[in-house]
Formats: sequence, C-alpha cells, structure tokens
Amino acid sequence: MNKKLIGLLLIVLCTVGCWKTVQSDVLYEKAVVKQLVYVPKSSGHGMSTGIGMTTNGGMAMTTSPIHVTIPETYMIVFKCEHGLFPYKGSLVKAMYADLNEGDVVTIAYREVYREYGDGERKLVDLDLISIEKEM
Repeated sequence: MNKKLIGLLLIVLCTVGCWKTVQSDVLYEKAVVKQLVYVPKSSGHGMSTGIGMTTNGGMAMTTSPIHVTIPETYMIVFKCEHGLFPYKGSLVKAMYADLNEGDVVTIAYREVYREYGDGERKLVDLDLISIEKEM
C-alpha cells in the first residue's frame, strides 16, 4: 500500500511540479537605447549592531563586522515595442563604448520559457544574443 501511494505521489509531482526550460527561435526587434548605466567596482566595510535576547531572557547588544563588495556593472536599457528591456552582461560591456542614448539598434534575443507538466508555459527570461547599431 505504501509503495503504491509513494509511486502515485511521484507521478503527480512530476506531472504537476516538474518543469523544463525551453527557448524560442531567435527573434529580432528594433529598439532605442534609452539609458546607459555604469556602476564602478567598489567596496566598503562597517559594523552592524543589533539587540537580542539571551537564553535567560535578558537583553543583549551584538556587533558584527560587515564587508560589502560591489562588482563593476554595465547595463543598457532599451525601449522596444514591448516596453523597457534592461540588460547587463558581457555583451553589454563590449558594446557600451559604441552606443549613445537615443541610438537605434536591432537586438537579437531568445525568449526563455518554463514549461510545466500540466502544459502551462511561462516566460521567465530574455536571452540577449546580439546588438547591432543602425547606421
């Protein structure tokens, strides 16, 4: 009895809870460079303080050192027919110096979907393939 119940539970989980990632064919869309964003690499440190309770019900103040590192980031915000499309990554860093706000570009991308066992399909990401500046 327990083996049948476990087997049935596994079948239900795999048909309802399991999913796979699929990509569309390559899509092309004209867009306008709306904003170029650059965040330089930086870091900082400090102390965090907190108040808590001890095991016997008394109050205790704690301090902890904190160190934060922010990586260098390049991002481009495109305006296309579907709205604003922010993108950051290695491709953007390579194109960043060649683009200006207001430039018209053609972007090639794939839509990334999550398909569930019950047939539901949900758009979860856009995978940028290339940026071609219009001349």
